[in-house]
Amino acid sequence: MDRRVPVLKDKLLTYHSQGRTRKLVLGSQAWKSWLVRASIFRVEYNNCSFILRKERPGNQRGNGYWRAYYSLNSVQKRIYIGPSKALTLERLNEIAAHFSRLVQREPDQKTENNRHISFERHVQPKKQINAANMQITASVGPRQQNRLLRWKMSLPVLHRDVIRRKRLQPLLHQITQYPLALVCAPAGYGKTTMLASWATELGAKGANRNGITASELEFSRSLQAPFSIAWLTLDNDDNDPLTFWRYVLASLKIGAFIETDSIQPLFAKGVNQSALICLINILGEIQKDTVLILDNYQAIHSSAIHEALLFLIEHQPPRFHLVFVTRSTPPFALARWRAYHQVLEIGIPHLQFTLEETSLFLNGLRDLALSAAEIQALQGESEGWIVGLQLLAQGIYQSGALTSENEAEILSHIFAYLQEELLASLARPVLTFVLHTSILDRLTAPLCDILVEEHNAHEILHSSDRCNLFLFLLDTSRQEYRYQSLFAKAIRFHIQHTMPELLPLLHLKASFWYEEHGMLKEAIEHAWAASKEERVAALLMRYAESTEPWTFAELASLRRWLGSLSSDMIEKHLLLSLLQLWVLRGNFFTIPHKSAELETLVEDTKAAKQLLARLKLEEIPPHLHGISMFLQAMKLYPQGDFKGVRKKLLQALDFLPHTYMTLRYLAAYRLLDRYVLNGNLALIERAQQTLVTIRQTADNRTDQLQAMSALGEIYRMRGQLHQAHGFCAHALQQDGQHSSPGHIPCLFLLTQSTIELEWNDLEGAQDKLGYIMEYIQHSRNIELHGRLCWLLFELKLAQDDTTGALAILDEIESFYPDRLPLLSNGHYLTIRRSMVEAHRTQLLLMQGDLERANQWRYSYTLHPEAPFVLRFMIYTTLAQVALANQEPALALQALSELLRIEAQIPDLSWLLHLYILQALALEAQGQHSQASLCIEHTLALGQAEGYIRTFLKTSTLFAPLLDSLLHRLLDRLSLEENRPPITLPLPAPAYIHTLLAENKHYLTISTLLQDQYTSETQVQKQVLQPTQPQVGAPALSMSRRENDVLALLARGFSDKEIARELTLAPSTVNAHLKRIYSKLQVHSRAQAIYQARLLRLFDL
Repeated sequence: MDRRVPVLKDKLLTYHSQGRTRKLVLGSQAWKSWLVRASIFRVEYNNCSFILRKERPGNQRGNGYWRAYYSLNSVQKRIYIGPSKALTLERLNEIAAHFSRLVQREPDQKTENNRHISFERHVQPKKQINAANMQITASVGPRQQNRLLRWKMSLPVLHRDVIRRKRLQPLLHQITQYPLALVCAPAGYGKTTMLASWATELGAKGANRNGITASELEFSRSLQAPFSIAWLTLDNDDNDPLTFWRYVLASLKIGAFIETDSIQPLFAKGVNQSALICLINILGEIQKDTVLILDNYQAIHSSAIHEALLFLIEHQPPRFHLVFVTRSTPPFALARWRAYHQVLEIGIPHLQFTLEETSLFLNGLRDLALSAAEIQALQGESEGWIVGLQLLAQGIYQSGALTSENEAEILSHIFAYLQEELLASLARPVLTFVLHTSILDRLTAPLCDILVEEHNAHEILHSSDRCNLFLFLLDTSRQEYRYQSLFAKAIRFHIQHTMPELLPLLHLKASFWYEEHGMLKEAIEHAWAASKEERVAALLMRYAESTEPWTFAELASLRRWLGSLSSDMIEKHLLLSLLQLWVLRGNFFTIPHKSAELETLVEDTKAAKQLLARLKLEEIPPHLHGISMFLQAMKLYPQGDFKGVRKKLLQALDFLPHTYMTLRYLAAYRLLDRYVLNGNLALIERAQQTLVTIRQTADNRTDQLQAMSALGEIYRMRGQLHQAHGFCAHALQQDGQHSSPGHIPCLFLLTQSTIELEWNDLEGAQDKLGYIMEYIQHSRNIELHGRLCWLLFELKLAQDDTTGALAILDEIESFYPDRLPLLSNGHYLTIRRSMVEAHRTQLLLMQGDLERANQWRYSYTLHPEAPFVLRFMIYTTLAQVALANQEPALALQALSELLRIEAQIPDLSWLLHLYILQALALEAQGQHSQASLCIEHTLALGQAEGYIRTFLKTSTLFAPLLDSLLHRLLDRLSLEENRPPITLPLPAPAYIHTLLAENKHYLTISTLLQDQYTSETQVQKQVLQPTQPQVGAPALSMSRRENDVLALLARGFSDKEIARELTLAPSTVNAHLKRIYSKLQVHSRAQAIYQARLLRLFDL
């Protein structure tokens, strides 16, 4: 809406509406209609001009009446005219003649009524201004002081449910460090509320009073607030410079208690340089920092006011600070002030609600009891826009949830708010721009010109901060923008319900533009939105020739687009059929949550089989044959046909052109997976060669990163832990991929967390696994879910949380049976279940349940075609059960099956685990020399890359054996320091000490568990029999110091360590131990700890 005052001259009224100049003839029907909604206009004659205002009686009844106002020598004259029908040419001529006679009676007075300030735009502080160009006559007399609206100079009344935004307090306190502060954001971001809350908390009580007395002035000066705050709420009527400065002077007096009465006459005569200099001098004498807040400054359009404020800012006293609260950027020299650090800017990034504030608002103030996921979704929907969040909360409160039905009502309320606060005031070209471009996710000037059919997009986009269009800049070159999501959605909702035929046309225009510029994905999206089936099909076939659609990330979009095509259309084109097959096979890697969805996947699998049969019969080009081979491998993957998968993947790599980077990456990644399962070195060589080529030649950064993630995993498996960890960290840091959850960052983080778990950095591994879990919760990626579960299992073991580890195994086992209808046979499912049972048996050993562990030992089955990873898991578990039964010969027999094919072991940590078990079995068998050589060789392999967790995996069960081996090796190394290495360098003593320190935690517990592994008779003889209470025996009583010693004993401390910890002599510790043994009726440390646990003297 244009803010310029209409002018009536020579019987012709000129006014501005919706960006156009319109004219009406006095007395016409259009004139009478205009008077109904008009409130003010100016009448100009050759000898005088005056203002006509529509006013309402005190009882607010009737349609109002008109008065004429004329300023003469600082005194305002007025004449009653009457209702609108009295505004005739004759009546206006009479009023003009009356005012002319008043002027002739006082010829000596100055009557330069409508001149404006014309300051230079960039005035230097000491530069003299031409006073002749600054004169503007006053129209305010002393009697009009009481006519000021005092509420405009008071702090806005805060709602009782306002959010106290404490995080912004430090930023707001910086206002007094700058001459100027600019709080700029579109409507509804809480600018006024934030500043009013801040001012209220500072104790700016003077700004809340409607009047001021001498006693109140004295009281206010006694306040110890850090600074004074004056508030002025502006509106369109304040564009008159004299009115504006009257309010400024009054707000300084009422809010900041600055005596401005002495300069009132100067401003009454005219806003000139002399008046402003007097005001600056008064402000220069204040002893306390004073902040003047000009709220709603976007309502000011007068260049005279802008230039006067510019002069004030350029000559601003050090203790005076101006704050502009506005929806649009004011026309000041902000670039220069930014360069000299003279302006504090507070914008949308500061004002929008954070997730914590959103949660407090919805669940705290609105009491909606929403879950964390629902709050996160609403935060993303509103993007922290406070008014949008309030309207969403209102809809949820009324309906109990955000549904499609109440969403329409919410969007209508949002549009009504935008219509009132923004759209109604936009010029027609800008409003058309907003309506036509609201369909775009990213706005660029060329595309917007096509949609609007104009060539003004560049100017509108670059002036968006002044137009208040809810536009966010996406790049530093100011070429791409986007709308605030709720804003765009509300605009589209309005178009859909008022101009439904417009949306398809706009989407079609956008589709053709994107196609012309090579952005096929966007072109398909807009063609799909326009419901153009043939165009969607044609673009999809072109899209399928590129690499983009062959990724898991595009499955949802492909499923949506293909769902809009008829079955006849898909069957008609081979590429569309291949895309459909890719979508169907990709469904296996999406975690289903509902049974209905699972049934859909079963039907998809049947359709995929029929489609593959069709592909086998048709002659297709080589690249399509490569795609077909890859898709057939994907079909065989969940069936456990590993030989078929390997064959199809190798054929796919042979036929797929190098331009199909994504499919080649996926094929290589699957080969890597097959290498892990089967230990085929040829597969990893082919996979690594393909991945290196992709990394070096791919134009798409996504393809490069995916290849790098797989290479990082290869480095890790080959034992290059530091290189792999640094490789992943560099990739994440270089591309900023760790800022938000995503598939590629999760691949890097899986590798990093595996390495950190190996280094025993449990906190680092847990943080990364939590990040991956956050992504899986909304991505539903089954492959990442499986890898995450196994890593969480290992983490729980490392944390001694056997209960948590068991729960994860239960989750893995319960998950896969839900997918049974997808499998053509039970082989794949049997493999998973066998892996789970083997891990569960290891947990049983850790819990001391040897009986159930032996049950697995005699009941397990090993499929003849079981992959290497399963055989490795079963044989190593068998070896551990045998060692627990004190049968080292059987343990060595089980390990020999793996030692014969140790060259096929794909992961160095697996190989180290195998060697450790071999060394422990040799040690238990009494072959100490061979055991020492074996553990020495193992340590030499692991020390360079810092392997720790692999050694500690067996510590819970066999810590004494490992402790004995490591101590004997240390003793031997001290005697052979100068022995030259034969094949591998000697393990460093520091590395061995690190393992011993970590192993100490398990040493005592392991000894106790081994006591339990003996027969029931042996247990009664060694431990339980001494603890049988004697008849009439007194209750067991331990002194405080004995309890301290016993607690440290249970933690694996030696006598010397206990003495050092408790600041006791070693002899005193021995005395305490003897008394403890006597009271517990035991003869060893292990028996003492076990007996104390039975008697519940402490919790292990």
